[in-house]
Amino acid sequence: MEEPWRLPSGCGQGHSPGPNLLDGGAVSSSPDRQVRLVRPAPVAELIRSDVTVGTLRGPRWRATARGWYVRAYATQDHPDQRIVEAAAVLPRVGAVGGWAAARALGATVLEGRGIWGGREEPVLLCLGPGQIRERPGTRISRSPLPEHDVCMVAGIRVTSPLRTTFDGMRLASRLEDAVAFGDVMLHRRLVDLPELAAYVSDHAGWKGIALARRALTLLDLGSRNPWESRFRVLWVVDAGMPRPRCNAPIHDEFGDLLGIVDLLDEAAGVVGEFDGGGHRDIGTHTYDNLREETLEDHGLVVVRATSLDFGHRARTAGRIRRAYARAARGYHAQRRWTTQPERKV
Repeated sequence: MEEPWRLPSGCGQGHSPGPNLLDGGAVSSSPDRQVRLVRPAPVAELIRSDVTVGTLRGPRWRATARGWYVRAYATQDHPDQRIVEAAAVLPRVGAVGGWAAARALGATVLEGRGIWGGREEPVLLCLGPGQIRERPGTRISRSPLPEHDVCMVAGIRVTSPLRTTFDGMRLASRLEDAVAFGDVMLHRRLVDLPELAAYVSDHAGWKGIALARRALTLLDLGSRNPWESRFRVLWVVDAGMPRPRCNAPIHDEFGDLLGIVDLLDEAAGVVGEFDGGGHRDIGTHTYDNLREETLEDHGLVVVRATSLDFGHRARTAGRIRRAYARAARGYHAQRRWTTQPERKV
């Protein structure tokens, strides 16, 4: 019987490798489906297994890199399969990094997709002095890679949690993505803020260090997903408003829970709610509307955003500032909410 397998969370030089993936018996679980993972094999090994060159050129095999092939049934668009394929060609001194390493370490919310249109992000290959070229679907980092920055997960060399977080922040394309990456690693307890700050401090002069330092000042352990993090950056950096609390519980004057909001400026009485894809369902959307009315009835001003609002940053920042202005004018005459309810007897 084939043994179920997934990229497990955890990191350490003594981590036990997973089963041999060359036989196509690996299975990666995701929320909506199970995907068979297949590790590519070099041509020489396949020929020794009586697979001819003509067969490799047929429809039952797919080339993943020069001289490497995988069974055609391997699902190309699944992030775990992309990790397995990229890792197969690593030199001995290299390691998988970035979102792929974070996912292997347990941050499965990172799927290697760009925030706009689902564009695939390349798998980062950290090589140090390694000598391989970029190929479609990969990105090469030739920054120094000491062995203490590497660990084993399921038989794959990946960067350590600290190095993974540092690279994810410094090599991000924008500040909000750097913060989102760091928040995920903090929330998953893969790193803690003091050790991350020390690691960033120890790597002065590295490419992207200014971005990593800026992102470090904006990280928040309480952020539960990357979109909440991006919304918080827009709130603070673009709109220029005070840093809000993340996922704060709000109660009424009787101590009953009104809801846990994504962002809250408690002093101003302003709430930020990000509506992701799961909020499009009619039932969820109806609940969101009712909750918003309830929060406002109790004296809060609510700002809601979706991913489309990030394409209109100035407009969205203006909406946030106007929410603060409404709150300052006493838009709601009476505050009937609290974040620290009295204990009921």
